[in-house]
Amino acid sequence: MDYFDSNNQSSDQRDIDKLEAFEKKYADVFDFLVFAAAKMTNMELCTMSISSEDQVYIIASSDASLNQIYPQNPHFLLDDQTSIYEFKNSEFKFHRSYLIPGLEDNLIAHLNLFDKKEKNLDKAEEEIVNKILNQASKWYLANAVDITERIKMENEILAAKELAEKAYVLKSEFVANMSHEIRTPLNGIIGFTELLLETNLDETQRQYLDIINQSGVSLYSIINDILDFSKLEKQKLQLNLDKVEVEELVSEAFNIVSYGNNKKRLEMLIDIDDTIPRYIWTDEMRLKRVLVNLLSNALKFTEEGEIVLYVKVLNDLGEGKKFIRFGVRDTGIGIDKDKQAEIFNAFSQEDGGITKRYGGTGLGLRISNQILALAGSTIKLESEQGKGSDFFFDIQFNTQEEEYDLSLTDIKKVLIVDDYENNRKILKRMLERKNIEVEECDSGLKALLLIMDRPEFDVIIMDYHMPIMDGIETIRKMRNIFPETDHAAPYIVLYSSSDDSNLQDACDELEIENRLVKPIRMKQMYQVLSTLKNSENKKLDKIKNVTTEGSKHDIKILIAEDNAINLLLTKTYLKDILPQALIIDAKDGAEAVEKYQIESPDLILMDIQMPHLNGIEATRKIRAMESNIEIPIIALTAGSLPGEKEKCFQAGMSDFLTKPLLKKTLSDMIKKWSGIEMKGK
Repeated sequence: MDYFDSNNQSSDQRDIDKLEAFEKKYADVFDFLVFAAAKMTNMELCTMSISSEDQVYIIASSDASLNQIYPQNPHFLLDDQTSIYEFKNSEFKFHRSYLIPGLEDNLIAHLNLFDKKEKNLDKAEEEIVNKILNQASKWYLANAVDITERIKMENEILAAKELAEKAYVLKSEFVANMSHEIRTPLNGIIGFTELLLETNLDETQRQYLDIINQSGVSLYSIINDILDFSKLEKQKLQLNLDKVEVEELVSEAFNIVSYGNNKKRLEMLIDIDDTIPRYIWTDEMRLKRVLVNLLSNALKFTEEGEIVLYVKVLNDLGEGKKFIRFGVRDTGIGIDKDKQAEIFNAFSQEDGGITKRYGGTGLGLRISNQILALAGSTIKLESEQGKGSDFFFDIQFNTQEEEYDLSLTDIKKVLIVDDYENNRKILKRMLERKNIEVEECDSGLKALLLIMDRPEFDVIIMDYHMPIMDGIETIRKMRNIFPETDHAAPYIVLYSSSDDSNLQDACDELEIENRLVKPIRMKQMYQVLSTLKNSENKKLDKIKNVTTEGSKHDIKILIAEDNAINLLLTKTYLKDILPQALIIDAKDGAEAVEKYQIESPDLILMDIQMPHLNGIEATRKIRAMESNIEIPIIALTAGSLPGEKEKCFQAGMSDFLTKPLLKKTLSDMIKKWSGIEMKGK
């Protein structure tokens, strides 16, 4: 047999002879044992080793590789998180050695576990390792292979493996069932706020409802993450890449946490570099989850100053590939340099007092890093205690360039009035991107003096929250100045970080129609500015085109749903997108089969988990009754058990929709199977 010494490239003959002696005595005994240990603990590699005179002799390996000799790791006894030997240039992030107990004749042996990902063994896996260690001890002491004992051990290992697999299945089913119970009411929250957003609302109402809706979507993503991390244990999690608009992604993450700023009155800013492309290909839900975690931490630990979510290009790699940094910078309490590494551990914060004062579990950064690891990235930190922190991560994205198709050619010159320098800087950069000349003032008084001297501005963008003279008072005084000039009064856009009845009353009094809410999005600002010089576009378009192809068709749709809220939501969606549709409902699978026979619907929306007869069985009964025409049956489910989608198709269902159900998703599905153009998408 050939041997390789990873340290010296060749082994001393004495060491090789010693390894051969160990192999003859023990190797065959442990080949099966290390293989079983690797499989049962879900490890990349498991080995058995004997240590002698600072050398480690590998006598069995789960990957059946050649047995080798390694120098003993000098840090092994100092740190129980390391192994007795290490690989050069290893990809293994988890490496740990377990001492075989009770050996005689000064024999030192270890069971060694290695994996490419950081992990902690759960209780069941620890018990399996202990069983293997005890049995290994018996085999070493026996100094020979007792066939009866070996068969008994193999049977015990197989039984333990089956038990562990059953426990995993039960855990997966529990998580999936809890997910179903949470998704069901969440479907109502997301669905009905989506419907309410389509009604006539003022800007404040729309903002609040947007936050409710986006928070519901964020909760939905958290539920998905719980399932993701369950899959992560089995290394099955993958990113779902899609085309995502960068500003929308950042803004939605910001909106989810910004309501927590109402009492603190921090400056919350979005700073997107000019060179950032409009679109990137990424997993939107998971990337948003990371940003929400970072923003939530910043808001929690910052009492005054600012929070900035920034995005910038680090390197243009060509062919649409860019290396991009996302970061959250704050002026909060900061983190002591010696404790910065600790905060990335699960359930850990800088110290116990942090948890008592600010709350939280300390899980957010650990979860975020697990998500980012799938994209080959990790969170990095720059912080100084008492001055603030900067958390950031870098990822290579495929990108797509596209300018916002909004004409601002009528706007030549804009005045920005804001006491906060970073706000002015970000707004100025957005406007200069459209070749608009910009001037700045850091107070209402300076703005009044400038207007009296040079009133030739097309637009004034005014901050509401300013010391001494706020935005409303400044605008009121400006209105008295403009009649005395020969220039047309500029359009005024007021922006603020919050809203209240007094502000709304003042805007009504001064006829301020153009409002923006911080943090200002570039696309949102361009849209407001593009409508200023066209009075027809100043009013919201409240007229819907009801003459659609969908209204010319009669279609009969059966909804089988046992939850009253979800049933109402689905019916409301259908009435909006198919006003002429005849909608029939059933409260369970048995009633769905009965109404199918009576009504002969053109399409069925079938919930899966229903009493009396579930959706799977109801579908099988309906398919058995059909003669010539197979009508589309669409599964509606809040469940997420592995293989559920496949079970639906095996039962004869035509397609599959996951709750929370969105109107556009439902509309697209019905169009797919009926060929009817939908209304109200």
